[in-house]
Amino acid sequence: MTQSGEKVIYFSKVTAILLIVGAVVFTTLGLKLFERSLSELTNPQQYFALAIALACLTSAIGCGFVGFKMLLTSIPGLIINDDGLIVNSNGVNFGFIPWCEITAIQKTSLRMSKIILIDVKNPQYYAQKCTILIRLLNWLNPSPQSTPIKISAHALNITHQDLLPLLQDYHLKNQP
Repeated sequence: MTQSGEKVIYFSKVTAILLIVGAVVFTTLGLKLFERSLSELTNPQQYFALAIALACLTSAIGCGFVGFKMLLTSIPGLIINDDGLIVNSNGVNFGFIPWCEITAIQKTSLRMSKIILIDVKNPQYYAQKCTILIRLLNWLNPSPQSTPIKISAHALNITHQDLLPLLQDYHLKNQP
């Protein structure tokens, strides 16, 4: 059931299929490298090939898991309404984030990816909802952003150019 003025954005099925295709490619590449490196372990360079094969297989598992999860889930990636927003698009369920908690909505770029940062009054509260792996990655990330809430439109069925103004309009309209 959606409220009046509520915008529900689901995961992109195209992105999910691309992740699954990537998983198949990485699996094939990893298995071929693994097979070749095991047959010639006397050569020191084959240990490097074995490490690359294991990295390919690990990446394949990750891509496949995320792709199938996105393809099979009926849960929206992002829900925006007059009360706040619910972000499920980045692997962390932050729960409901009211507009009164949000101080700013900014954009940033990480290499070629555009990311939307949701600044909140109490970032530590939302950081505690992250998994240990995501907290470690945020700690290792040298970027100065202090918010744990980051949204990339890549996984969503909306473009970055449409998502950023939509979030900013809702935020401006619903400021306390």
